[in-house]
Amino acid sequence: MLYYGSEEWDGKTDIHGLLGLEENDVIKQHIPNYQVNLVNVSELASKNYLKSDLHWIFSMIQYKGNKQKMIEYVKDNAEHFQNLEIDSYQAARILLGACNQLKSPEKMKGETDMCKALDEYYQDGVNEGKEAGRIEHLMELVERKLAKGRTPEEISDALETSIKEIEEVISLLEDNSSNSMVS
Repeated sequence: MLYYGSEEWDGKTDIHGLLGLEENDVIKQHIPNYQVNLVNVSELASKNYLKSDLHWIFSMIQYKGNKQKMIEYVKDNAEHFQNLEIDSYQAARILLGACNQLKSPEKMKGETDMCKALDEYYQDGVNEGKEAGRIEHLMELVERKLAKGRTPEEISDALETSIKEIEEVISLLEDNSSNSMVS
């Protein structure tokens, strides 16, 4: 069994224990109780047992919860991450739980540069944050103007923003106010 969690494994390592059969004698007698070999990714990476891309991917997993540290780790070890095998890159995407955030190998145009992929992932997050901040600011401005009795057209002109976007913001504000009244 391959374990790549951030906490130390505290589960069972036999079939009966994993299936929760300790107290069910009827089923236990029909299922042999084999020991399960536990492969702890963080232990493999820290002891430097592997001499392949897997070592670097398994080492990277320890930073799974901290995007900035993961990017630093990959940049510090760029020579190993710039030309990963496609299978290794795909394994990293899966083990990091980042299939939606990191481009699929098919979209990488033959490159499997983890450094570049993580830079794009980080930049996408920065851009999403900026856009969220812009929308939040626009919502505040529109809300103030509505409170002063301005029409959507007047708000659009004053803020030099399309009427469509102003109407979308007004709709969001209405949804937010109706949701807060329900709570």
